[in-house]
Amino acid sequence: MTDQIQKSISLLRTKFMGIHQNLSSAKKEIDTLNMEIKQLQSDLHQSKERNESLEEKLQKERSEREAINKQVDNGSVLSQGRSNEQIDELVKEIEICIAALKK
Repeated sequence: MTDQIQKSISLLRTKFMGIHQNLSSAKKEIDTLNMEIKQLQSDLHQSKERNESLEEKLQKERSEREAINKQVDNGSVLSQGRSNEQIDELVKEIEICIAALKK
């Protein structure tokens, strides 16, 4: 009977060692996965910060573009105004020249 008990103990010990080994492997895998999760969370955080920075830059660029477009629109009105003034001056000069030729 002691021989049978020894075999049972040996079998239980072998099963226990197998379970212990599986548990150790699972713990190592969990640790590895936890490290990977932390790295991915860090990467995600950095990506979010970069995205926010790019969004701010994009908004700033859009605002600047709108301001430039307004300046261009206002500038074209002013340049048309200047052109009209220049045309008026040229018309006056031509009238003066015509009047001088008539004398």
